[in-house]
Amino acid sequence: MSYLLDGSPRHLLDFVDRSGTVEESFSTLPVDELPAGTRAFGGTKPLFVLTTENTISGGEDMAYGLQALKRAIAIVGEGNEATAGAANPITKPQFLCEEEFGGKWWLAAIPTLQPVHSVTRTNWEGIGVKSDVVAGKGEWTGVDDAKEVATRLAIRILEEGKNEL
Repeated sequence: MSYLLDGSPRHLLDFVDRSGTVEESFSTLPVDELPAGTRAFGGTKPLFVLTTENTISGGEDMAYGLQALKRAIAIVGEGNEATAGAANPITKPQFLCEEEFGGKWWLAAIPTLQPVHSVTRTNWEGIGVKSDVVAGKGEWTGVDDAKEVATRLAIRILEEGKNEL
């Protein structure tokens, strides 16, 4: 996200426990803290995010954030109205029955935190990240490939000289 947003550092989301306590907070890095030899894409070039119903967890976080921050021109779903809807971070997995079965054999990974986005004050759990455009549907009937749809949208936007659909 640091490569795609201007105005770093920018607060993105918090991991919050059931009592409402912020356990961890996430922000973009300042440009001067990006790895040497890299260059930010920036916050003004047209950006499309491609998803499927199998996009989960960190991929959903990124798509959700870019959509909420109005940085992505469109979330383009490849045949999907939304991503998987898995916003359940597991930060402290516990190994069980090590005495009976040996070390690291059984694992209990129970989410105890939820991501809370800085803009929406919620997350994508159970609903996924909604696609703005769905390959193969509506205007894009017959074009089932999200990359092809995004390419055609980018060309259209560049030809019209605007940064929105």
